[in-house]
Amino acid sequence: MTEGQPKDDIRPIPLPRGVPLVGNTLQIPSGSPVRFFAELGRRYPDGIYSLSIAGAEEVFV
Repeated sequence: MTEGQPKDDIRPIPLPRGVPLVGNTLQIPSGSPVRFFAELGRRYPDGIYSLSIAGAEEVFV
């Protein structure tokens, strides 16, 4: 956020829908996680998103 930028211009970090308790953990394929993260990069072109992994929210830039 830059100085003088209105506070209501702040958007929440996008978070794909997950399941209770494990969040997005089961959506990450163990054989090819790089492909999964590349797809998220295309889905969220602003270059930032978060995932809930085993109950912890992690932010990716």
